[in-house]
Amino acid sequence: MNFNKNKLDYLFSILEKQVDSLGRYNYKGNFEKDINFKFLLEESGDMTYHIGILLQILAFSYNFPEYKFISGEILYLILNVYLEKVFVNGFYGREILYKEEYERILPHQKHCTKGTFLGLDSGICNKWTEKNGFMIRYDISLDAISSLLAGFYFVYKNIPLYRRKIYEITYNMYKYYQKNNFFVKDIETGKPCRFGNHHPTFIPLGYLSNQMISILIGHPIKRNIIMEFILNNIRTYVTGLYKDKKDRFTYNGYMFMMILNALQDYIEDNNIKYIDYKCAIRNILKEAKGEQNLFFLKIANRFNLDYDPGLVSYDLDYYIVEGMSSSFKFNFVVDLKYRSVYNRWEKSAYMKTEKVSDLYYCNEDLLQAYFMYNKI
Repeated sequence: MNFNKNKLDYLFSILEKQVDSLGRYNYKGNFEKDINFKFLLEESGDMTYHIGILLQILAFSYNFPEYKFISGEILYLILNVYLEKVFVNGFYGREILYKEEYERILPHQKHCTKGTFLGLDSGICNKWTEKNGFMIRYDISLDAISSLLAGFYFVYKNIPLYRRKIYEITYNMYKYYQKNNFFVKDIETGKPCRFGNHHPTFIPLGYLSNQMISILIGHPIKRNIIMEFILNNIRTYVTGLYKDKKDRFTYNGYMFMMILNALQDYIEDNNIKYIDYKCAIRNILKEAKGEQNLFFLKIANRFNLDYDPGLVSYDLDYYIVEGMSSSFKFNFVVDLKYRSVYNRWEKSAYMKTEKVSDLYYCNEDLLQAYFMYNKI
C-alpha cells in the first residue's frame, strides 16, 4: 500500500492539529491546537475509541524518522495529559470538556443519575463528574476500552520508551476491574453505568480485553474454553436483519478485529500454542467480503489468511479523493450510510470541500491501514 509522500505529510499535518493541548483527539474536525472550546453537535463520547485507533497508527509511525517528532508529541499528549485528566475514581473516562463546553451541550447529554440493569442497558444516560475544573464523562464502554488496549499493546511492543507508562495505565484498569467486579459504576450511586458490564465471563469483548490487560501487566493469561469457542465462531451481525450488509453497524467487526489482531500478534510473536484466534479473524474477514477494508487486508496478509476486499486499489491517494462525497454542503461531515463505496467501514470523518484536492479531516482509517505492520 503506497501513499504519495506529499499527501502523507499533509495528513500528518492535519492529524497534529486534531489533537489539542488537552490531548483530546477531535476526530470529527480539524480544530486548531489550542482552541478554547469544542462545539459538540451530538454525543462525541467515542473519542476514546478513536484515540485507540490513533495509538495504533502512532505505535508504528513513531519508528519512521520523518514522523518520529509528530508521533512522539501526540503520544505524549495522549498518555501523559489526556489519560491523566480523564482518570477519575480509579478508572479512565471517555470524554473531557471545559465547564463552558459542558454547559453548551444538550440536556440529554448531561449527567444522568439513573442506573441500568446489569450494565447492559443502551439507553441514553451519560455520566459526568467534575475534576480540576473540567467535566469528565466516565461511562466508558468496552468498544473504547478494547480499542485503547489494542493501541497500548502496539505502543508497548514497538516503543520501549513508553512501556512503563503503558504498564501503569493498564495496571490502574486491572485494579479498578478487580475492585468493581468488572463493572463501570456510577460514582455517586454505585450502580452500573450503561454499557458498564465489562465482565470477561459473560461479555466476549470483555474477555478479550481482560486477556490483553493480563499480557500488558505480566500476569498469566486466564482462559475460558467456552468463551474461546464463542469467539472463534463469532458473527458480528445476523444475516437477514438488513436488506443491505452495508447498512449494518459496520464497526462491530472492526472493533473486534482490532483487539483480536493485537492478541493474535502477541500469540504468534511468543509462539503460544494453547490459544489461537485465527478462526475468529478468518470469520470476520469472510463476513466483510467486498467491503474494500484495507485494514482487514493488512491483517489477512499478516496472518496468511484469505480476504477478498472486492474492488480495491493499493494506491491510497485514490481513497482520499473517492472517500469524500460530492453531494453535501461545504464542511458537512458525511454519515457512514451516505459514504461512497470506498472507506465506508470506519467512522473517521470525510467532508465536501471547495477543492477536491483539499482534505480538512484526517483519514485515520487510511493511516491505520498504511502504518500497521509497515516497517522502515
